[in-house]
Amino acid sequence: MLMSLLAAHAGIVTRCPLELRLKNSHKDGARWKGCIHYVKGGKERRVEVITPGNVGDAVMKAQNDLTGTPTDINMDNLITLEVESPDIPDLTLIDLPGIARIAVQGQPRDIGNQIKKLIRQYIEKKETIILAVVPCNVDIATTEALKMAQEVDPDGRRTLGVLTKPDLIDRGTEKAIMEILNNEKYKLSKGYTIIKCRGQMDIDHKMSLQEAMEKEHSFFNSHKHFKVLWSERKAGVKTLAGRLSTELVEQIKNSIPSLKEDVKNKLAATRRDLLHMGDGIPDEPNKRMLFLTDLLRHFVEDVQKTSKGHLTLVHMTTAHPMKVKKPNKHLYGDVRDVYKKLASTLNGMLPDNNMLEEIKDAIIENRGRELPRFMCYPVCEAIIREHLQKFRDPAFECLQDVSALLEGAFGALSTTHFQAFQELNRKVKGKMNELRLQHEKKAEEAISQIFAMEHIVFTQDGTFLQSVTVMEASTKLSFHFEISEEGKEAEQMLLIICSYFKVAIQRMIDTVPMAITLHLLENLTENITSQVNVMGAYPEETLKLLQEDPESEDRRRMLEEKLKRLLKASQDLMPASTDVHYVWYRS
Repeated sequence: MLMSLLAAHAGIVTRCPLELRLKNSHKDGARWKGCIHYVKGGKERRVEVITPGNVGDAVMKAQNDLTGTPTDINMDNLITLEVESPDIPDLTLIDLPGIARIAVQGQPRDIGNQIKKLIRQYIEKKETIILAVVPCNVDIATTEALKMAQEVDPDGRRTLGVLTKPDLIDRGTEKAIMEILNNEKYKLSKGYTIIKCRGQMDIDHKMSLQEAMEKEHSFFNSHKHFKVLWSERKAGVKTLAGRLSTELVEQIKNSIPSLKEDVKNKLAATRRDLLHMGDGIPDEPNKRMLFLTDLLRHFVEDVQKTSKGHLTLVHMTTAHPMKVKKPNKHLYGDVRDVYKKLASTLNGMLPDNNMLEEIKDAIIENRGRELPRFMCYPVCEAIIREHLQKFRDPAFECLQDVSALLEGAFGALSTTHFQAFQELNRKVKGKMNELRLQHEKKAEEAISQIFAMEHIVFTQDGTFLQSVTVMEASTKLSFHFEISEEGKEAEQMLLIICSYFKVAIQRMIDTVPMAITLHLLENLTENITSQVNVMGAYPEETLKLLQEDPESEDRRRMLEEKLKRLLKASQDLMPASTDVHYVWYRS
């Protein structure tokens, strides 16, 4: 059918994927109409085709335009040929390049592999019916077409075999051809059909399609072996077209549910994108002011929800609203993970037996009037203060991690709400970053204040004694030096130091995150809210930023058109469409 429309030339006839859309015209007196269109350099090109006889030349010109030469192939660009006629069924076929074995001059050496890769991209799709076209005068068992079809469709449920060139077979091989057509050899669930297309001489002599089909009918009716095939409806281009139409119903039954689901998902995604894009800017001044107020209000609401750990519309409608380690969490979940990391780090810094030598040396160096076993409190306090300094870096690292999370989260919110307004988005992001750095500085000061307070070695007596009791019950200290009075004192002092740090660490695990939360989540959010509200209260300058960039306008228009197409597709799928894709390729 498709081969009957296209001219036959030496080398590769089909050098680009060619989509043939057949549409039956039900109007009285309707005539044959054709059109070719394809995209080159980002622009669509359309060519009207006057008669069926012009199709082959029109396709060749389009291919040459895309490939640049008469021998090259183009894997990426699709040529669409639309044909409307009262004599054709509603079908969509895709003609792919024949499988080349030897590269001709001007073609890459791996032309065969390139074509196979292209073919596989199409025939792997489960909704595709494969038309494996094989000449009668070759050994069908060795043909690449059936071999590739079997790789993706091992049961042969999607493959229809098409035998061509029955006039070129050797005498005595008719029986083998009949066995294949009767599905006795190389079985396919959909079986085989044999057709006779125009030869090169017929094309050179401008034989019409009608004359070609009459010649085909005459050939089969007069053939000693193949005559029966015509009556059994296993031969002829019209028979093949009828079989394809019959396959439509079953294919639709299988594909409609998945198509509906696909359209449903794309509809949801398109509506979500349109929602994020928002409506265009109104022309009337009052409406522009209301538009700006709503835009800023929705942004502020999402900032407040995000900082308080609530889900926003952005989280609920966007797969990856921000760059976070775990996309299934929102901001507060990631901040909590940072706080857990701080707790784990500080708990891992509890003094241990490795400090015994250091404590023993300090006791010896600072021995004064104290009798043995009298603990030197200044030594103990000095060791606590020195070890405490090691906790500063993890605390400030925690602050930086939370600040980075906020920068990403609030930046993502700004981009989502103001993605169509680059200047406004830049202004809001700049203001938020300025405020964030200010509050980060205040958080640094608060953490420094916490360590200044921790420098005062203090906790309630009851809290400390309880920690000592727990440590005495659970700690087993061991020495790597001979037991001495100083060693026993070092062991006792380490127990006291560990008991104190148990209390101090728990205190810092709480107070450092509380300081960060106060300044970077609570106060920063309030300040952002205040500044954005000021932008709305004095709209003169803000309205100047409310200029939609051309790309956003084009994207909104594209999404609106896409939504219309998807809604129509959804409606068309309700009663079940009568269109299906076939992939036609030759060995």
